[in-house]
Amino acid sequence: MYKINIKLKQISPLIHFQSHQEGATLRATDIKPKLDRYLSEVLKNQDLYSKLHKRKDQSDSLSYSYKIKIKHSEPRSIELSKQNSYSCFFGNTGVHDVDRLKQLLFYPSGIELVLSSDYVELIQAIILHIENFFIKTHFGNRTSKGFGYFLIHSIQTDGLERKMQLTTGEFEQKLKLLYQGILIFKKEIYGKWTSDPAKYETLFKEIDKLNKTLKAGMASLKVESKLRQYFLSRIPPIEWEKPMIQKMVMESSGTTLKVHQQVSNIKFVRALLGLPGQFEYDKLKKTVSVSHMDEQEKIERFRSPIDFKIYGNCIYLIAAHTIPEKLYHATFKFKINDVRIASKNLKTPSKDEFNLPEFLIKAMNNEKHWTRIN
Repeated sequence: MYKINIKLKQISPLIHFQSHQEGATLRATDIKPKLDRYLSEVLKNQDLYSKLHKRKDQSDSLSYSYKIKIKHSEPRSIELSKQNSYSCFFGNTGVHDVDRLKQLLFYPSGIELVLSSDYVELIQAIILHIENFFIKTHFGNRTSKGFGYFLIHSIQTDGLERKMQLTTGEFEQKLKLLYQGILIFKKEIYGKWTSDPAKYETLFKEIDKLNKTLKAGMASLKVESKLRQYFLSRIPPIEWEKPMIQKMVMESSGTTLKVHQQVSNIKFVRALLGLPGQFEYDKLKKTVSVSHMDEQEKIERFRSPIDFKIYGNCIYLIAAHTIPEKLYHATFKFKINDVRIASKNLKTPSKDEFNLPEFLIKAMNNEKHWTRIN
């Protein structure tokens, strides 16, 4: 049996879906499926991959070819209240039971992994690719927004320990290599800085602000949605779905809302930056649910094609994921929680009507202190 010991340093807090249960922690079962997929991708054209898949009775023999054990001290829990200025960013919106409010977990002493296998070639391949795996991968909830990020501190094999700590410049170079041909933007947070996990609020508020600016806008700050601006600039112009949703809410509640609609050509544009399951108007107790109309290839959820990472005092925006073909020009039903109001159908834009890199370049052009690095 061949073994390697890997020490991980936690870069950002982990949101665990069982954070209020005893023993809530990062588990080997959280890591291994993602590592299985990553290794399958990077090894698929190599002889080792064929060797590990020679057993026809298993769909993925790679996952049976090595084991992971995880060691760490008790994590530090960072409490969040509903009054926290960015609590909603952790999925606490609409949660009324205090015991169900999500928490952040942080491991001050890091985490140790022990990987073992009967295949020395597999251990060697893991050593070669494991650093890149952790650079690309997050764990827990809200991973696309920068949470649950761990990087390798050191690797020990045959009693020899190799340090793998990265400077900011080295980290950025690795990002560029791993995301070749993909847009990456960076913002450095200036001023007094602390690595205390309880102080990560500054970074995540920046991510939250930019994410909202890109997708939904921030009405309280009179910040228009960059996505809406992009589609209104198209020829012919396209209006986003919000006016239609607001009219459904007004018809149901009898309340007047400020509706801003410039053109009649309305499409479900926000779906392209992450498909929401519903739109909530808490004060009016109204919810508009969203469902895909294609029963055979139903789209339940779609994560944002944009990932955020943090390293040191820097935030990185990466256009990391491709929008699925079936999400373009797809029909969705909007239904409010009121049987008196008829549901409405809207299509998403076509592939010819939206280009993610073009959108991000235009949107980020006027964002202060954000620079393109790839």
